[in-house]
Parts: sequence; structure tokens; C-alpha cells
Amino acid sequence: MVKSQTKKGELFAELKSKIAEHEKLFKIKDIFDDALLSAFLRGKKFNVDDTLKCLEHFVYIRTEKYKNFSIKYMNPSTLITLDIQSIKTLKYMDDKGRRIGVEQSRFWDTSKFGVQELFAELLLHVEESMRSYMIHSEDNGGVMIYDLGYLGIQHVRLASPRMVIQGFDLFLNNIPARLAAVHLMNVSAIGRLLVAFTLRYLKAKVRSRIFVHADFASLHEHIAASVLPVSLGGELSDEDAYEIDFVPRIRSQQRFYTQIAQLARHS
Repeated sequence: MVKSQTKKGELFAELKSKIAEHEKLFKIKDIFDDALLSAFLRGKKFNVDDTLKCLEHFVYIRTEKYKNFSIKYMNPSTLITLDIQSIKTLKYMDDKGRRIGVEQSRFWDTSKFGVQELFAELLLHVEESMRSYMIHSEDNGGVMIYDLGYLGIQHVRLASPRMVIQGFDLFLNNIPARLAAVHLMNVSAIGRLLVAFTLRYLKAKVRSRIFVHADFASLHEHIAASVLPVSLGGELSDEDAYEIDFVPRIRSQQRFYTQIAQLARHS
């Protein structure tokens, strides 16, 4: 059932009130901006109790289980991958109104950064999407395209079981965003081995959302060429295809990530 804006506002006020009184979450009441807090509530279908549980787990993941990750890597002002922009967000949505992210393996130089930096970049993108670009979504749903054309053995060596589990914790068990579809392009033999290895850890429901494409025509059956850049067989230049203010938006949230890191240091 679609809730009215008045009802949503009442539920948001209830959530903030309960956070202030919560024995564990009171410490984040001045850290979370309203836009991100609203995104958590939206992602939990405006169920206040479920949102509180989700926030509790977020705090545990980011300030206890992976506290060093939050301290060392979740820093927008210094994260190298934000400057390289191996991940970008398209300006236009798919035909279901979902935001589309694109990650290109050609930007991943393993001599300069590893998996942790990629995790941090993707997480920053997802959280900023929840704040700014998914406000009309009912479930914080998004789509990712991975161009794996430059994936090599040097990359696969970094995909240890520990890294895979951390990735699941950070993206599937940490934030209320739904990855509606994953599209894999230019998958080499090495890439197929990595995909097969990763799929072993996924539930059938998640595996059903992953599509491996042999060519652009196959990709365009899911995402129209009219919203894609030429590099993905689309009709747009990079300038017309990609958001240009995404990284500045992320870096404007430095205070939030600094305070989460401070919580992690003292947990």
C-alpha cells in the first residue's frame, strides 16, 4: 500500500524519536543526515522497527566488524578511486525508473589500489544514490553494469573468500538498497572463473538477477542504447551519458564519514 506524504513524514518523525531514545543508536542521532535516514526508512518500506534493526546492523558492520575499513578507506577526501572514477552513474534511468551504475575494469590498476578501495568507492556511490537519486524509488532499487574486458589474473588473485564475504556484508547485509540487476560485459575466461566462484556464495534469488552478455545487443534487451555511452554500444557521449556532479556530492558528505570513523575508533 502506497503511503501518503503526510504518513511518511509521521513515520520519519517517529523513527528519529526512537533513535534518540535507543540504547545503541542514540549515538548516531546527530550523525545521520535526514536524506540518508529517509533512505533507510524507504528501503525498509516505512516499517520503523525494521529500520531500527537495519540501522543497528549498519552501526555494527561499520564501527565494529569492519571498523578498520571505515577508518582507513571510507574517507571521500582521500579515496584514490573517487579521483580515478572506475565507477560512474548514468544520468538516465532504465525503463523501470532505476538508477544505473557502470564499473569498468580498465581503470583498476592493482599496483595502485586493491579491493578495499573499490568496495569503498562503490559503497559511497550507493549511499549517495540513496540520498540524492533514489528519492522516488519504493525500494532503493538500482542496476549495475560491469565491463570486465580488462580483468586479469592480477585482479582475480585479490578475490579471496574473505574479500567475497566482506563484500556481501557491506552491500547485502549493511544498507537497505536493492540490486535489481547486474549486467556483465566482455567476460573473459578468467572473468568467468571469478563469476562462477562468486555465484557459489549467492542465494538463488540473487543469482537470478545476474546476466552475462556476449554482445551489446544482448545488453540492450535490458537497458536501452539511448541511455548508454558509446563505449557500451549506446548513443551518447560520455559527457552526455554520465552524471558529472556525483563525486562532489559524495565529498560534500565528508562530515558523515568522519564521524562514523570516529565511532569506529572508539567502539
